[in-house]
Amino acid sequence: MEIKILSDNTVYRDGIMAEHGLSFWLKYDGQQYVFDTGQGLVISRNAEKLGINLAQIDSVIISHSHDDHLGGLSRILSLNPAVKVYGHPNIKKTYQQKLEEKITVKNQVYGKPARIKNFIPAEKPLNIAEGLWLTGILPGEHKHKEARVENSLVCETSRGLVVLVGCSHTGIIKILNYIKSLSNKPVLAAAGGFHLYKKEKEELREIAQAFAETGVKIIYPLHCSGFMGRKMFQENCRAEIKLAAAGEDILL
Repeated sequence: MEIKILSDNTVYRDGIMAEHGLSFWLKYDGQQYVFDTGQGLVISRNAEKLGINLAQIDSVIISHSHDDHLGGLSRILSLNPAVKVYGHPNIKKTYQQKLEEKITVKNQVYGKPARIKNFIPAEKPLNIAEGLWLTGILPGEHKHKEARVENSLVCETSRGLVVLVGCSHTGIIKILNYIKSLSNKPVLAAAGGFHLYKKEKEELREIAQAFAETGVKIIYPLHCSGFMGRKMFQENCRAEIKLAAAGEDILL
């Protein structure tokens, strides 16, 4: 399995660009996937610089319908209109609405008009391929605002589960515990946005300490995890904390 960060809030490599968004490219059992697509401002450029051909992506998974995760979908659809798109049913509705209303994101065009032709709804745990599955929406989360219901991606490896998350609006610890309830394998790593940037120090410390109970060994706090969130993880979590950015690999 290979995982690269296509989009993130930070960057430290020449030729790669950052944005407020998140996107992963992964290769699993010979198939290529994109998990989230960022705002769409950098995905094409970064993919080219990393040697990734977006026209050859087999499936796209969207964690939730916020612009900083959904915005780049049109870029991929314009290259590969038949690509499979997985996510909560509201994602297709939100995406189509934005195209029809020609909504812009921070003065940038949302994307070329490219409709989703091959959408697979994922409200409950769903296998994408052998060893690769979506959590579906956590129990009870349908009561929350539709934009905040999230899917997380779980990759099974010989060393344990690798979990990719979008923004963890439902709570990263809650997500990891739910995944543990669905699988008898340990969680090796978690990467993505943990939505910690607005939380107070004490709550951040509690969340970091709670990671110890999940048994996660490698943590990549990205996107909306925030600088203080990263600092609290480094100071209070026994797991290996990786500080990565756009253009870098997820190393396990």
